[in-house]
Amino acid sequence: MKNRNHILFAMTLSFFFVLDVEASSFQNTIDFSPHFRISPKKSTSLQIAKKDTSTVRLISEAVAKKRAEAKYGGRALSAKLFEAKGKLFYKVKMIKNGRIDFVKIPAEQ
Repeated sequence: MKNRNHILFAMTLSFFFVLDVEASSFQNTIDFSPHFRISPKKSTSLQIAKKDTSTVRLISEAVAKKRAEAKYGGRALSAKLFEAKGKLFYKVKMIKNGRIDFVKIPAEQ
């Protein structure tokens, strides 16, 4: 009976060891953050900023936040530059009466 228990114990340990080795070998190949990828179709703020804007003057994030507060009320939390249909906008995150909303403010002066 003792030998049987020792054999079962050894088999159980070896099974868990194999599982641990298998899991660690896949650790570097599994992508755990699919939500944080940047799609190649979408433009980032850095890519937009690198475009030739010599003929277009842009407002700053602070000005976009102030314009959003003046137009919609509430408080502006953040502003991100983005492009839609060939035009530049700031997407401003607003909070008003406990609700979070997003508004678009044209980035061109």
